[in-house]
Amino acid sequence: LEKKADQKWGSQADYEAYKKTTPGLIPNGDRGILRNGTLLGDEGICSDVTQPRNPQSPILSGTLIWRILLVSLIILAGAFGLFEYELSRGTLLAEARTVAVNVVIFVEIFSLFNACSLTRSPFQLGLFSNPWAVGSAILMVLIQLLYTYALYETLFNSTPISLALWLDVLAIGLAAFILVEVEKWLRRKVGC
Repeated sequence: LEKKADQKWGSQADYEAYKKTTPGLIPNGDRGILRNGTLLGDEGICSDVTQPRNPQSPILSGTLIWRILLVSLIILAGAFGLFEYELSRGTLLAEARTVAVNVVIFVEIFSLFNACSLTRSPFQLGLFSNPWAVGSAILMVLIQLLYTYALYETLFNSTPISLALWLDVLAIGLAAFILVEVEKWLRRKVGC
């Protein structure tokens, strides 16, 4: 990998200076390649595909900024939309609040698997190929169950929710997953 980076940027003075002031490339498990704590690969979080990143390029690419905005808008629309929808159905305010909080977390859980690659589907990479992502998702679910059923009145002024409300939460999370996957598919088809 270092040879590939040297071939690509070896003639650039900034790259040579950067290379001299930092230790060698260090494999970082399934997260990619590190140089002095800086992730050099793009798509290295969950996949086995790690390409060197030009040290002069921004850490957040235009694609990544767009994806952050897209997921943020989905979270916003999903949480507030489902909150208002539940209130209009006669759900208690505390239940609607609990649903909204769970929507935020479950969209993030689904997005965790989307984020393994900016272009490829997690099904192409292996949905459960990253044990850290799977473990994080399980831990987030357990924390949400604790929030929803054990700590609801004492700390958060929320309330337990029914299975039907959980299905609404999961539907928003799944819709977010599908929307991001459709966006990736369109990017691959258009070639950007």
